[in-house]
Amino acid sequence: MSFKKNTFRTLLWAAGFSLALAACEKPAPPVGPEVAQTFVTEWAPSLEQTLSDRTEGASIQADLKAVIEAAAEREKAKTTRDKPPYDQFVKEIYEELEYKPRLVVHGELTPRGEAIWGAIQEIEDHVLDPRNYPLAEISAAMEELKKHTGGEHESLAPTQEELAPLVQWVAEQPTDEFVVGPESHEKLTQELLDSPQGERLKKAMKEHEELGKKIAKSSSKVEYLLASALARYSHEMKHFQARKIFIHPREDDYYNDPEIKKSRPDKDKAPYLAGQIWRRAAAVAEAAHEPVAYTHREIRNTLNVVITSDDDPAAHVKSLEPQQPQYRPLLKEYKRYRGIVKAGGWPEVKAVKNLKPGSKSDTAKALKERLKIEGYFPENKAINDVYDADLEEAIKAYQETHQMPVTGKPHTMFWKSLNVPAERRLEQIRLNVQRWRDTNIRHEEDEVYVFINVADFHAEIWENQELARRHRVVVGNNDRVCDPETKECQNANRTPVPLAAYIDRAIYNPYWNVTPRIRKEEILPKVKKYVQAKYDKIKEKAAQQAMAPRISPLAPTEQTLTNSLGTGQAQPANDTLVGRPPVQAQPAQQPSQQPTQGFGPLSPDAAAPSSDPLAGLPYYNPETGEIDVSTTDPENVPGWYAENNYEVMYPGKSWEYVRMTPGAHNALGFVKIIFPNYYDVYLHDTNARALFGNDIRAYSHGCMRLQDPLGFSEWLLRRDNLYEKNNIPKILETGEYLPVFLERQIPVFVEYYTVRVDDNGRANFLADVYNYDDDPHLPPPPKKAVAAP
Repeated sequence: MSFKKNTFRTLLWAAGFSLALAACEKPAPPVGPEVAQTFVTEWAPSLEQTLSDRTEGASIQADLKAVIEAAAEREKAKTTRDKPPYDQFVKEIYEELEYKPRLVVHGELTPRGEAIWGAIQEIEDHVLDPRNYPLAEISAAMEELKKHTGGEHESLAPTQEELAPLVQWVAEQPTDEFVVGPESHEKLTQELLDSPQGERLKKAMKEHEELGKKIAKSSSKVEYLLASALARYSHEMKHFQARKIFIHPREDDYYNDPEIKKSRPDKDKAPYLAGQIWRRAAAVAEAAHEPVAYTHREIRNTLNVVITSDDDPAAHVKSLEPQQPQYRPLLKEYKRYRGIVKAGGWPEVKAVKNLKPGSKSDTAKALKERLKIEGYFPENKAINDVYDADLEEAIKAYQETHQMPVTGKPHTMFWKSLNVPAERRLEQIRLNVQRWRDTNIRHEEDEVYVFINVADFHAEIWENQELARRHRVVVGNNDRVCDPETKECQNANRTPVPLAAYIDRAIYNPYWNVTPRIRKEEILPKVKKYVQAKYDKIKEKAAQQAMAPRISPLAPTEQTLTNSLGTGQAQPANDTLVGRPPVQAQPAQQPSQQPTQGFGPLSPDAAAPSSDPLAGLPYYNPETGEIDVSTTDPENVPGWYAENNYEVMYPGKSWEYVRMTPGAHNALGFVKIIFPNYYDVYLHDTNARALFGNDIRAYSHGCMRLQDPLGFSEWLLRRDNLYEKNNIPKILETGEYLPVFLERQIPVFVEYYTVRVDDNGRANFLADVYNYDDDPHLPPPPKKAVAAP
């Protein structure tokens, strides 16, 4: 009991002491009028935005969430889909943002929104289908938004009369209870709204709240439509496919290693194991990138960067279009030709022979009018009927841009090209704009790459986004080749496009390994004719002997075989695919001992007199009387091969093939540049250099013949300091076979563009040598390998 009393007394004493102490302290001074005036004056300009945010902030986020979620649900409900789920991607992005708008704020497009809107308004100029984009819907929503934000409304900005009592209130606040700083802004706002002077602002806020709902509805619609359009634009402009480039692991290039001495596998195991390895590597790479996952990932990344990141949104949107130097100039020419078509195109001009400079004619006037429409005849020159220097220069300019002889005089090619309708020219440009979107080239990413435009007949080396070299090339011809057995015909000699791979080596003094098709269709008929001619002489001699009884019958002795088939040598069985200089075969055995591949032994019985003087000879079938040289007798290689600088590799084996020996006679010249690919095509020198003088150069069997190939290969090797290291001039002098592998492989792209823009910004219409412009989809490369010069 005494304890409780003592405790109570202690508490009373403490309370009394505290009151006495407080009575001794001075109260905190007020903020004061001068500080209050400055503080309120600095705060006042932000009040309008604060009140505006209160009226529309929650509403726009709720509306935006509702719009995006509804669109995502519609996307999710689709039973079939041929495009990525754009709206699902949009929902993912805005969920992370808690549906805060980033493209439309306070009723106006932000820089992000402006970048997207500017890009999709050019959809038609990019020859994309504008019907896939809600351009009209966005425009209508933006007009509605403009109407809501542009009208006369009660201002949310405070007046001086409304602020005066607030200054007085702040001035009276004790400094120990009121902080003069941003943390008091909310308190200041609420004090004003709760005061009689805040009645007007509260009424204005209600008005703005109603208006804000309308603004939120329109803003949410524009925000969603722009974001969804960006997802589609990202896909259609760039991320519709993964970059496809053939990847070849050099360490697996077993049968192209000149040091490997093992024999090739037989046909059943795979005659081209190296090719199989290349294909397997490419298949693995193809599967690894998972194209659908890649596409979805890149679309999401685009949305994330443009809508949420601090990166320049306009720059990122711009980066979605092809960065190749040809793309933007082509778009400019597309718009120009579209204008020509809308204006009615151009009239057809009747072809006239022997139109001479200095002459007067209606044709000269018609030509000037026609060429003026397309921009070849100067705008400031008079149109008359004189074939003058101005017309001659206009004709030359036209010829230069259409891959034809430049004479300044109308010729057959000129007339034929001149009367191609403007609509057709516009369509050609459209096709080539699309092809540039389909390209595997990444101009902005690749430090060095080689670009070959088949229709332009040129190969270019690009380094650091600048053109370093430009070489003429001869490409595959467009001839129809028919199999005599199956009667199946195809354009087998076309250079395959599109093709993307890596240059990994240059081979000096190369062999030319004849493809199975060329061996069958071109080499074997000549060999058969050669053997047939030799055997015809034997038959002729046998006939003469039959008429002279005193002469013994012809026997197929070793001397006879040598004389009949020539001096061809058997080839070593331990050579390699890319070739090594062949070793001499052992001397042929006696006919009574040596086997004849596919024809049985030449036994002594075969030397006996026979009614058929060719019986027992290699390549001859006595039952049919036919000569069959499809399989080579290793001991009786027809002399045609050696006489024409060919060798038969692995004769008699199921994988035997023919190759041409190195030298000036070789169809590949002195160097070939290898980029392993499905079709076994490559760049190479040639011994038929006169063809480079032609404007249209489609003459090869599929590979690309290169003008100045030694300069081209030297540039490649010097990049890795390999030219002097391998003493290439000495190699060329001695004729030694030498493959040189690059330390840094270089991408090469073989593609097909029938329109290019020159340095003057003018469209050049090129030869559609393979007639691909008639098909809206560029055909895939031929299925069969076409490696041939």
